[in-house]
Amino acid sequence: MDKDFDNKSEDLRRGRMEYLKLAAHQLKSPLFTIQTSLRTILDGFTEPLTSAQQKILEGVEHKTRESIRLLEDILHLARMERVTPADFRPVDLAALTEEILAHFEEESRNKKLLFEVHVPQKLPRVSAYEAGLRQIVGNLLDNAFKYTPRQGKVEFYLSYDPSRSLLRGRVADNGMGIPEKEREKIFEEFYRASNVGRLRLPGTGLGMSIISRAVRVHQGKLSLKSGPGEGTRVDFELPLRPAPRADEKKEEEEPSLRIVVIGGVAAGPKAAAKARRMDHQASITIVERGEFLSYSGCGLPYYISGKVRDQGSLMTTVVGVYRDPEYFQRIKNIRVLNKTEAVAIDRPARKIKARDLSTGREFEIPYDKLVVTTGASSRFSSLPGWELQNIFTLHRIRDAEGLRAILQRGTSQEAVIIGGGLIGTETAEALAERGARVTVVEALDQILPMLDREIAGLVERHMEVKGVRVLTGEPVLSFLGEGKVKAVKTFRRELPADFVLIATGVKPNVELARRAGLELGPTGAIKVNRYLRTSDPDIYAGGDCVENLDLVTGQPVYMPLGSTANKHGRVIGINVAGGKETFPGITTTTILKVFDYNVSKVGLCEKEAAAAGFRTVTSICPSPDREHFYPGSRMILTKLVADAATGRVLGVQVVGTGEVSKRVDVAAALIFKRGTVEDLSKLDLAYAPPYSEAIDCLIQAANIIKNKLSGCYRWISPLELKARLASGAKISLVDLRTPAEYEGGSIPGSRLIPLGSLSGRLDELGGEEEIVLICGTGIQSYEAALLLQDYGVSRVRALDGGLAAWPFERR
Repeated sequence: MDKDFDNKSEDLRRGRMEYLKLAAHQLKSPLFTIQTSLRTILDGFTEPLTSAQQKILEGVEHKTRESIRLLEDILHLARMERVTPADFRPVDLAALTEEILAHFEEESRNKKLLFEVHVPQKLPRVSAYEAGLRQIVGNLLDNAFKYTPRQGKVEFYLSYDPSRSLLRGRVADNGMGIPEKEREKIFEEFYRASNVGRLRLPGTGLGMSIISRAVRVHQGKLSLKSGPGEGTRVDFELPLRPAPRADEKKEEEEPSLRIVVIGGVAAGPKAAAKARRMDHQASITIVERGEFLSYSGCGLPYYISGKVRDQGSLMTTVVGVYRDPEYFQRIKNIRVLNKTEAVAIDRPARKIKARDLSTGREFEIPYDKLVVTTGASSRFSSLPGWELQNIFTLHRIRDAEGLRAILQRGTSQEAVIIGGGLIGTETAEALAERGARVTVVEALDQILPMLDREIAGLVERHMEVKGVRVLTGEPVLSFLGEGKVKAVKTFRRELPADFVLIATGVKPNVELARRAGLELGPTGAIKVNRYLRTSDPDIYAGGDCVENLDLVTGQPVYMPLGSTANKHGRVIGINVAGGKETFPGITTTTILKVFDYNVSKVGLCEKEAAAAGFRTVTSICPSPDREHFYPGSRMILTKLVADAATGRVLGVQVVGTGEVSKRVDVAAALIFKRGTVEDLSKLDLAYAPPYSEAIDCLIQAANIIKNKLSGCYRWISPLELKARLASGAKISLVDLRTPAEYEGGSIPGSRLIPLGSLSGRLDELGGEEEIVLICGTGIQSYEAALLLQDYGVSRVRALDGGLAAWPFERR
């Protein structure tokens, strides 16, 4: 009877812990977001706070921090329930103890405590649950330091008896102690001694429960002696069998592979996770200088705008599990050292030197295979005034928090974005939607330089319609202000600015690789082969710090993208574990959202193809993204670039308010396989009115090029027409649309001759001037050009893409 009752009680307790664990997971991400936001506000608030405001904010941050600590303790306790000997791994006791003691040695100096440490110089590697050992030693020392007054004394003893395979430890202090009647309760969940409560010391009441659970996991013993005014002494014994050292060979098995990954955002964690799936015995360590791991940097503009409400969702799995060091250790058995910087690579010794950024302590980590994923950083050169407050980049989560803190003030503010690339245009939308008056300043003659000028011009026009001012061909000279930025001085003017975002692109972080003697490529990024191996056969590299092979030109290219970084990680993870996976290169496929305008590109644009030595033929094809009669149909514009000699498709750009992603993805697959315009025109693509026209815009664009290559008509691009008009060339512009459409706007200097009356007004087309035919999308111009050719009018050209592709001024 008693046994049944005990079993039921244990089942109830386990059920309660599972419930608490689920609740803790759900609450941790929003609380973490609040904490980070408050920290950013306190660190970066430019307006002076009153003492009352400061006290309130600090109080909220303190309570939030306490809540997060409680949830973390609940998770530790719940995880310990499921640990079995199968979860034990080799643990280096010496390294683990050194790491924990380094933290408390610094705290002892701050608190002026006498901290006596009695640990042998040599400790073995043992088979244990590492997180549990950390909880035992770390929590015991944390309690001793917390409850011992300034100038008190804390002692720590640790020894290992190899004859009995027994680890013994003791933590003793001369602090406040525990009342005799409460000692047996101290290991209960959420219990805190009465004398602790009176002093209002922080704590969750779970520390000793976690210690007890961790000792039980290792089938050890735990004893406690304490009394008010006498201090507390806790002894533990853990039976831990020795584990072979990494450099010791065993007859029955090979030593475990040591994999070290430098960088913990995208490619690094992906490589580590894949390597773990390939090799369950490998020792895998991630070294990340930042606080956060495996987060979606591409999602930061949407977090700023509020479309992504919770910062934590950028750092969770699809089922909502937070990817923190504990997650990697517990779920994947991957050790993570965040807030730790790799400062040097010793290639002959095959080890890296790392620095704990919290304590300044330096230490070495040996490796058999090293993965370098050091990412990229802003390539903006510092200008006068660069040190002023409220000047941001957007590379880390704290950058996004800083921008959100400013935007949350609620007043309309002047925002200047320097750089009109991917990040600049995406963030312009985010800031405008939060009520800021946004100006984008670009030194080049267009935004989004990966696009052709007329396509980028369409995006610029859309941004202007949405209230964003776009200034191109305007380099920035300096920042003005006192204490915080007040204006941005450009080549032409001064722009008022309450805050500034630097979005001028990135450069690869290669200094660590350079100092180690790894070969860099012509782009300045790390050079890798198709296995993503560097010039050192034991070192791999991926993500934003490496260059890739452009599959269209066959030349190295630097194009940092999140999708590429994740694919790199998978290939590297396979190869460091002994595989032979290859990464062929990239087609530079890109997509972004600018308000309700979708912008995509794959391969080369026309100017890039010309620079690479191709003789090109192009088409511009405006069309609905689905049948025009179907509700929700939207216009998109496709520009196709092909090699005039072979018909090979070199690149595609698709923009508009309709669906563009599936078009650019089809084009990416075709370009990857070196397909031709003929291949594209024959693709059997899915059709139904809700999804596309019967002949999709991609196939229409291919057919236009086939018409051009056959010589059946002549055309002129928007850029060429603009240049010829600016040079004063004699051109007769004929608008073929209806009078109502014409009155809605046309190219300055054009005259109206509707297509239906063209054959009866041929006498109006006399003279020696070249005739350029204009319509809405280019279809009517094409038909009119064929008609006029039949009538013997040879000096006729059709405007490619019609007015839908004309990004310049209209009358």
